[in-house]
Amino acid sequence: MGGSDRDGLTTAMLTERCRWERGDLPLGHCGGIGSRGDTAAAGDGVSVRKLDQLDIVLHGEIEGTRGNGFEPIRFVHNALPEVSLAEVSMNTTFLGREFHLPFIIEAMTGGVPGTEAINGNLARAAEGLGIPMCLGSQRAMMERPELTFTYQVRELAPTVFLFGNLGGTQLRALGAEAALRAMDEVGTDGVAIHLNPAQEVNQPGGDTDWTGVLDEIALLCRMSPKPIIVKETGCGLSGEVARRLAAIGVSALDIAGAGGTCWAMVESKRSNGRALVPEGWGITTAESLLACLRATDRPLIASGGMRTGHDAAKALALGASLVGLARPLLAPAMESAEAVTALLLQLAQELATVMLLVGAVSLEELRNVELRVDPGSSAAGRTLRRSRMPARQVSGAGFAGRGGTLE
Repeated sequence: MGGSDRDGLTTAMLTERCRWERGDLPLGHCGGIGSRGDTAAAGDGVSVRKLDQLDIVLHGEIEGTRGNGFEPIRFVHNALPEVSLAEVSMNTTFLGREFHLPFIIEAMTGGVPGTEAINGNLARAAEGLGIPMCLGSQRAMMERPELTFTYQVRELAPTVFLFGNLGGTQLRALGAEAALRAMDEVGTDGVAIHLNPAQEVNQPGGDTDWTGVLDEIALLCRMSPKPIIVKETGCGLSGEVARRLAAIGVSALDIAGAGGTCWAMVESKRSNGRALVPEGWGITTAESLLACLRATDRPLIASGGMRTGHDAAKALALGASLVGLARPLLAPAMESAEAVTALLLQLAQELATVMLLVGAVSLEELRNVELRVDPGSSAAGRTLRRSRMPARQVSGAGFAGRGGTLE
């Protein structure tokens, strides 16, 4: 593969490159990450935007204050678990494939010379752990094929369950056939279509026409031999949207709820405070997960503010098939594949510890343990009944009338 002459990117190098591309630094100060001719000087606004976004995600305050919605939910401690930590299994199945860990590396980057190092480190980690991975938006390579190398990770990760990625409005503009060709060019096993209307509204020149997107996704589902995932980007999926997507043949849903990286905030920072989207907008990850569980039988990825193995355990206990992570892995991915692997193994150890402490030797058993609420919650002690899950004790303001029924 072509690209940067560096083995990896550092956050300092990325910040310098972002300033240089915007014209804040003179020529010759790009820190070795590609060249101006590769990106902005060729009039590529998409590449400049991607660099800005990476810099802001690494250094900015771009997470909402509401949390991911799992905060009030508590497991009931089992003082006599009758389980050995060595026997705890985190094996799971997703879209017909088996995985030893219930994690997926979410979409992050690509489309700028130098970002192939980030994707390479993520891919190596995914290959080593045997977990799925999603590429960053491939719009850049579809508009400028010479940037395809920044997404090409298949040689580094020959067995990874790999998903390509394209925005819903870009899919409508470029067409399902072109999207599938782009996926084939980098050897993906599936396609992820991301929905980001809140981000586009705050983005200067963003796409605010979302008519026809559902029809184009439906066409893609009919044409594609690969599984199709539809994902939000930090505002969550409602039950109604989940039902509409399931009805057209989408294979799985990535809820990407509010509580983690808020892309509307990222775009606001890029545009010096332009903020048309109300602060705190979106459905929290926990609310979205419960709503989608009630609405559809499609496999669900819980992402959006998932920062610990404890968070992952709650999402998996409620019914998620996988837990997705992006921002926590970005800085490690700029260091090495080993740094990414170390963080994921730490999360796995935290998850296994929770499973031990509730007496669950498998994820199936975890989905049948008791969950309760913080004592101060008005919903404490009530029962949440969901169509796909057995009754359990759970709590948390905001759940009633959304993902389940509190009784």
